[in-house]
Amino acid sequence: MSLRCKITKEVEDLILRLDSNTNNNKRKLKLVYDEAFLVVVKQGANTRQAQYIVINDTNMQDVLNLAWSNHQLKSNGGNFFLDTFVYFEKQRSGPQIHRATTDRINWMVRRIHAVPRPQQPGPSASQYIGTIYARSIEEPDFENLPTNPTIEQLNHIDNEHATIETRRVAQQDQENDEYRRVRFRLNGDVVHMDVNIADMRIVFGLPNYSLIAPFRPPVVSEGPRTNIADVDHASDDEVEQLV
Repeated sequence: MSLRCKITKEVEDLILRLDSNTNNNKRKLKLVYDEAFLVVVKQGANTRQAQYIVINDTNMQDVLNLAWSNHQLKSNGGNFFLDTFVYFEKQRSGPQIHRATTDRINWMVRRIHAVPRPQQPGPSASQYIGTIYARSIEEPDFENLPTNPTIEQLNHIDNEHATIETRRVAQQDQENDEYRRVRFRLNGDVVHMDVNIADMRIVFGLPNYSLIAPFRPPVVSEGPRTNIADVDHASDDEVEQLV
């Protein structure tokens, strides 16, 4: 029987015993058995793990000679042992995720916007979807973006922000104009004339910025369905009835 067959039988028995011993433990540890596992040998007492040698039936005699030569260099001598090791991957308990680092999120956002579509998601929605994709182990679907109430809410926020920003830029450009067209009545006729805005503000004693706050539509809210009893302004009889 070859060395590989002997070690394979020992490894199979060891993994079975390990699985049976960990079934009753709270923290279970199971190994993923791979039939093509490698057998490595520690050829010296001070050999690092990265320097272990893979042993098989072809180089077994050379590895044994090297291990025996290293053993003879010991000053205290002693019995000769050949340390062999096999490595298996630990079975994962559940699906794993990537770390959503800033670089990985930005990379996902760039890939999302690289796909042509009628309307690209806004900054908030792109950041949210990019974070989801950055944590995914499998390759995300950049053609069909996910949708849920959170993404729809973020899209609404992005649309409202874009509208306000467009209005603000247009208003700012209009305010930065040096001349504005003003209507005057001369001899009974209305005449349109360009007037210097800075001069008009100086004449009327106004500051050099707009006094008009940006307009936002009112927020419609529903009142309470049942009114609260006004105890403070009720009469004594009404208070007794309320109590």
